[in-house]
Amino acid sequence: MRATMAAAQPDSLAEVIGRWSGGRVIGVEREYEIYTGPPGGDRPVDARTVWRDLPGPGRAIDPGDPQARRCPTGAAITTDGPHAEIATPPVVLEPGCTDTVLAHAAAAERHLAAQLGGHRLVGYSTHISVEVRDHAVVPVARLVARRMAIPLMLVLDRAGSPGVLVRPRPGRLEIGGEFAAGDQLRAAVALTVATVLLAERRIGIRRIAAPGAPRVRPARATERFGWYVDRTAFGPDLYVAGRATRIGRAQAQDVLARHWSRCRPVARTVLSDTEVGLVDHVVAGLRPLPMEAPLDDDGPVAAVPDHRHYGERVRGLSRSGS
Repeated sequence: MRATMAAAQPDSLAEVIGRWSGGRVIGVEREYEIYTGPPGGDRPVDARTVWRDLPGPGRAIDPGDPQARRCPTGAAITTDGPHAEIATPPVVLEPGCTDTVLAHAAAAERHLAAQLGGHRLVGYSTHISVEVRDHAVVPVARLVARRMAIPLMLVLDRAGSPGVLVRPRPGRLEIGGEFAAGDQLRAAVALTVATVLLAERRIGIRRIAAPGAPRVRPARATERFGWYVDRTAFGPDLYVAGRATRIGRAQAQDVLARHWSRCRPVARTVLSDTEVGLVDHVVAGLRPLPMEAPLDDDGPVAAVPDHRHYGERVRGLSRSGS
């Protein structure tokens, strides 16, 4: 999250996720705050101050990012300002890919936690990337931000979150939101994939969004090129009432259900029945949204997921312009 740019430019860790010879790929990046001391009496630590002392972080093979280290599993760890960050290797978009992405993310988190020794990791943010052709990525991002953001916000963010970031990057579209793990992250990845593929198909046709899709004029992101969709961008605060939020004449739940009904046929072409079924259950309310339940866990990892301060990083974004 660096300064706004007039056009999408590559940055170091972003190159971990991009075009790959195995076909269209996806990936996940997760950021963490680092604390020292017991919970309640802990103190924040700037990741950059401890990075050079990591005992065995991995190979430094990214010329654009001197902090980046490649883990044994192929994932990468690095710093983004004061935060530590992990990025999965590119994962081919195919049935079962959400499990593969989460396995890579959990392994990288364990590796990072082991390197930090007595320090404690606190989950900060999640960034989901889907490969999109360079010539299409900006219009796809614009369409997602203006007409398809509500479902992604419901499935990724929490009650205390500020909103989501929709950012076109070289060869991919990135959706940034709250820290997510477990089935909540699986569902968010699956819906993000289906949303991006649907938006990509709608670019260039006369009616790019389905009738009834809420419109919003998102703010420009301040640190990298893209758009920020605030929790109040549609009028009412989406994160207070969640599914029951009134959006025009409908409720947010209706928007989510209609969007998934349009995405689902696309999702079935690239995801497994289990992955599609997970989103079915979330949309139907058989599984809770992140704002309706505690944070899921990836499994017995050394880090302790949390989501305390992500909102502070983007609450200051302007709500004007686009």
